[in-house]
Amino acid sequence: MYVAKKKFGQNFLKDDFIKAQIIQAIPKLDENIQLVEIGPGLGDLTECILKQGFCLDAYEIDRDLIPILKERFGNFKFNLINADFLEVSINKDFFVCANLPYYVSSSIITKLIFDPFCKGMIVMIQKELAQRFLGDDYCALSVLIELTCSKHLVCDVAPSAFEPMPKVNSSIIKLVKDKQIDFNLDEFNKFLKQAFLNPRKKVLKSLNAYEEIFKQLNLDTNLRAHEISAKSFLEIFKKGLKNG
Repeated sequence: MYVAKKKFGQNFLKDDFIKAQIIQAIPKLDENIQLVEIGPGLGDLTECILKQGFCLDAYEIDRDLIPILKERFGNFKFNLINADFLEVSINKDFFVCANLPYYVSSSIITKLIFDPFCKGMIVMIQKELAQRFLGDDYCALSVLIELTCSKHLVCDVAPSAFEPMPKVNSSIIKLVKDKQIDFNLDEFNKFLKQAFLNPRKKVLKSLNAYEEIFKQLNLDTNLRAHEISAKSFLEIFKKGLKNG
């Protein structure tokens, strides 16, 4: 019997209703877009995906799970890679469907947002983090998501849906990268990180060179980073580029 490993943040999804919610949320994908699962674990969600007829690439960091998954899904269109997803590159268009380990969920989502081959994702993450991404109390990554993706809450998930049960509530979110980007994502991200450097202080404490731009855009110079809309952040950034 396999025992979940804390070092990999393993909480295996067992609730059939929640698994069905995830499957129903998968969009109709172009035949050239590969479906990818990160951290299939024991394969409970994997089985639901494969039974829908999808061809699936799965990345699993835990080598002890590899023989279990290979035996279980040997007769399906299932390509299993024993690797840390944060260390791999995918050189084809793909869409992610995954129950992400809490401890790396932000890092993985950041990687996916910046990956030009990633077309979107349906991911299970900690509810508190999902609220930051979908709500108004956001961070630099939230702003990037707002400007690059259509976003949707699929459902909230109680700890009882997992084995072993986590100590926090979860949410499933759907992000589709369907917004036109007319700015340098890397440079904009550097700008945002600077803006959110001291979130409790006025944003101009971190962006003091942009005070004149705030005035040009009729923005309150006393605003904190979380009080500025994603659209306004982009306007500030673009005006800063023009002003050189």
